[in-house]
Amino acid sequence: MAKANDHLHILTTSTSSPVPMPASLIASIERAATGALQADFVADPLLGPGLSLCNSYLSSVVKRHGGLLDAAVCEGLERSGEYLVLRQVEMPITDAAESIVATNTPESLVGLTASAHGPYRRVAIFDLIAIHLTTGAAKIIEIKRGGGETEVRKRRLIERDLRCARLQLPSFLRPRFDCEPRSYESWLLDYYGRSGFSDGLTVTREGIDTMFGVPVRQLVDAVTDRLRVEVFREVPRLLTIAQNILLAADDGSLQAHPFANPVKPKPAGRQGVNDNAVAPRAKARGKASRPTVQ
Repeated sequence: MAKANDHLHILTTSTSSPVPMPASLIASIERAATGALQADFVADPLLGPGLSLCNSYLSSVVKRHGGLLDAAVCEGLERSGEYLVLRQVEMPITDAAESIVATNTPESLVGLTASAHGPYRRVAIFDLIAIHLTTGAAKIIEIKRGGGETEVRKRRLIERDLRCARLQLPSFLRPRFDCEPRSYESWLLDYYGRSGFSDGLTVTREGIDTMFGVPVRQLVDAVTDRLRVEVFREVPRLLTIAQNILLAADDGSLQAHPFANPVKPKPAGRQGVNDNAVAPRAKARGKASRPTVQ
């Protein structure tokens, strides 16, 4: 179980000095905060509508934070001027690479390569490929926010794809840049850790600058700081809404509150005879508007 001091550490490990941030990244942060606020939610039977609203917002903004980490890492590498960065790279995982990975241990894969061309059964999408402009070192990287363990089957597939991609990387890059990297690696950037990936593939927040050889972590943490400001600005208002709903439940006026009856999923199954009689009147009334946060 996490202790209070652990939480304090997380909130205070980001840099306290201002970090220049491009307008595009600022806009992405604002979109993430706004999008989380506008997400639909369904009242949980235990929490009720007010607390469900708060829980929905916080869960949504945490998920969106992962995409911001990706964008910040790429921005930090490009800003350094030392890397060519390819974002959201699609790579077919060839049968040849699959076979090599399946018949070798991770340690014995060192130095082996495979063609990126030929029969394949699926296409993997990786968060980025970073090519150092001076050393020629190429890294293919998948980024996870971390903080909780990834489901086992998904974790195994990601690890296998990363190992296959490393084998294919020279062949994949050669026709695109008329060059071959001098070294090639694959990494899982588990930013906050605890996702459960193999140690030999994993780098966490503490090792990101060492892995790239340029400062990246400062910008990534600055993005987190800015998103946190947006979240902390909104949470008191959402808690006030939740408290008002709880008070309304006590005085009997809950049903009049706009968040008391959020949109619920439609039940599966065919309509009965009585349902058919009601359906035309329901259509005539039109579609009910969903509650929005004011």
